[in-house]
Amino acid sequence: LAERKKLFQNGVWWLICGICPTINMRITGTAAPDPVWAGEELTYTLTVYSQGECEGVSVRAASVLPPGVELVRVEMERGHWTVANGVVTFYLGRMTSNSERLLPLVVKPLRPGTITTLCSVRSSNESAEGNEDNTHTITTLVEGLEMTRPPGGQAQLYFTGEADRAFQIEA
Repeated sequence: LAERKKLFQNGVWWLICGICPTINMRITGTAAPDPVWAGEELTYTLTVYSQGECEGVSVRAASVLPPGVELVRVEMERGHWTVANGVVTFYLGRMTSNSERLLPLVVKPLRPGTITTLCSVRSSNESAEGNEDNTHTITTLVEGLEMTRPPGGQAQLYFTGEADRAFQIEA
């Protein structure tokens, strides 16, 4: 009788709360090309994984675009996406257990330097425990020349890129 009561309580808890202790959402990502030249297209490919016994419900992934980056396009097979305040949000809906989804987005870095995007994933039925792999950062080197001129000073030319590159500047 005590065992039946425990099973009944667990079933009621599951119906009310909907949290699955055996689901793990995970996100990874890559950037290509890396390094990239300022003004050229850079493709972030995010991969969302649903692991465990339960399916992911109301799955959302997001990518916080770094400053100085322009969104060119998003390529998504299913679901929909929005962009607001530099955050691209992917609404994936349900993901079956042990499945993955690719989310390519193309951006254009506008100036040289190092850029970092933060990616995240969340499912409404994933517990708060064990979600250390729900975020991922992607760091990319943006190569290019940048000229600055301080007030009253001389113009200075800076190169950002890999150390083994050679350039010729003609004036």
